[in-house]
Amino acid sequence: MENYQIILEPDEDIGFCARSNKMKGCFAEGDTIAEAIFNFNKSAKSWILVAKDIGYLPCKNKVV
Repeated sequence: MENYQIILEPDEDIGFCARSNKMKGCFAEGDTIAEAIFNFNKSAKSWILVAKDIGYLPCKNKVV
């Protein structure tokens, strides 16, 4: 599976927001950096599955 850079941004209301420029519309939030990354990884797995189903990604990328 291709690695994606996770961008973390602090937010006064939610703690941290995690996103990736390569995964349009995929993001997650968390009270801590670790929680935001954990939540993003869960969201990314779903994002990849949907992207494959609609032909956005080649099938060589696998969700682990």
